[in-house]
Amino acid sequence: MNLAITVPQIFYDIIARVLPGFFFLLFIKIVFIGTNGDVALFGNDNSANFATSLRDGIGYFFLFYLFGWVLHSLTYKSHRKKIRKEHNEKLRKNEKNSITIRSMFQELRIINPEAGFRVVKLRAEARMIEATRTGTGILILISALAVILDIFKVHTFSEFIKIELLLKISILIIVYFSLRHIERSRWHRYYDNIPAIYNIVCPKNDKKVTTFNDRRQTDRRKSDRRAAP
Repeated sequence: MNLAITVPQIFYDIIARVLPGFFFLLFIKIVFIGTNGDVALFGNDNSANFATSLRDGIGYFFLFYLFGWVLHSLTYKSHRKKIRKEHNEKLRKNEKNSITIRSMFQELRIINPEAGFRVVKLRAEARMIEATRTGTGILILISALAVILDIFKVHTFSEFIKIELLLKISILIIVYFSLRHIERSRWHRYYDNIPAIYNIVCPKNDKKVTTFNDRRQTDRRKSDRRAAP
């Protein structure tokens, strides 16, 4: 087993899968604390020994990973495909480029694993934000359903709990749209770093790849020239 490959891959799995699962369950705990929907998680048992704590830690790790994997599978309206298409179109506008973002990514991972790990880390960060946004959206729906059940007297909450729940839903909505914005910027960062790193790591290619930012700066300079008196 090649530890130089295995260890980073485990680390990126933690970023992309475990953290979203942790955030999702933590948000559930915070939103429904003090209600009948309170989740018995993150408890503190002072009588637990080392073996018990280790067992619980491993169990939580796999639980977070499972929820993170499910959230990634349920992701809806991801920016990824749209942004990848946008970057590929920018590359094709340069007649010298005949290689796609996906091909550059695979070549980077084969030729220079360290550079490939840098790109994979950026992808893991984007997927973490993406899955966390999905979890936040699901939590908004669950919270809204709880309020609807209270309205129709299927399950009633105290007035204080109801107001607190509505306030938390408002905060979750703000978090959701903030994550959408961050997610978009992370995917742009990921797809723009692939050709940028590719130009450095693969000098054998005489044809320099134009990145999304290169094209944007060129367009801005052309616009400035046209606007100049």
